[in-house]
Amino acid sequence: MPYPGTEDVEASVRELESGFGASEPAGLPAPTGSNLSVVHRGLATIRRDDLAPGPILCEWGSGFGGACAVAALNGFQPVGIEIRGDLVRASRRLAERLALPLRFAEGSFLQPGDEDLVPPASRHAPRFESTAWDSLGLAPGDCDVVFVYPWPGEESFIDAIFLRHAAPGAVLLTFHGWSYLLAQRKIGPDTPLEPIAWL
Repeated sequence: MPYPGTEDVEASVRELESGFGASEPAGLPAPTGSNLSVVHRGLATIRRDDLAPGPILCEWGSGFGGACAVAALNGFQPVGIEIRGDLVRASRRLAERLALPLRFAEGSFLQPGDEDLVPPASRHAPRFESTAWDSLGLAPGDCDVVFVYPWPGEESFIDAIFLRHAAPGAVLLTFHGWSYLLAQRKIGPDTPLEPIAWL
C-alpha cells in the first residue's frame, strides 16, 4: 500500500481539523474527541517506521469518525466501532462527504465473556455483544492497530481487553492528555504489553 506524501497528508489533516467542528450535526451531544494533529503524528510514525503488522486499524469508540479519517489519510484501512447509533450515522455522512473508505459499526467492542475484565467502578454500563464485529466481517484479532481514547482510570481495562483479543504483534495506540499517544505491542497472551514509544 503506498504511503501518501507527508505534506499532502498534513495539509489534509489541518483542513479536516479546522472544519470538523462545523461538520458535527447540531443537537448531538458531542463525544470527547481526540486532537487530530496528534493522532496524525502517531499514525504517521507507525507507518513510517513499519511498527504495525498490517494496515487494518480499528478505533474503539469512534465518535464522529475524525480519527478514522486521519487513519485513512495515512494509508490505513480504518473501521470504527461506536455504541451510539446517532454518531455512527454522523460518521458515515462524514465518510461520504470526504470520499474516504471508512467503515463504521454500531455496537460494543466488548465480547461476551469479557465481563470479568470490567472494573467495579466503571463509569459506563458496558454491553457485551459481537454484532459490531459481525457487521464489519472482522474479529478483534484481525486488527493490526487498535486506537482508543480511554477515560481516565480505565487504561488498565483497555490494556486487558486488548491483551485478551489482539493477535501477537498488534499495536495498541492510546490517547493521553490531549498531546501524547502511547504505542504498545502485544507479544503473547501471558506477556505484558511491550511499550514501543510515546508519540
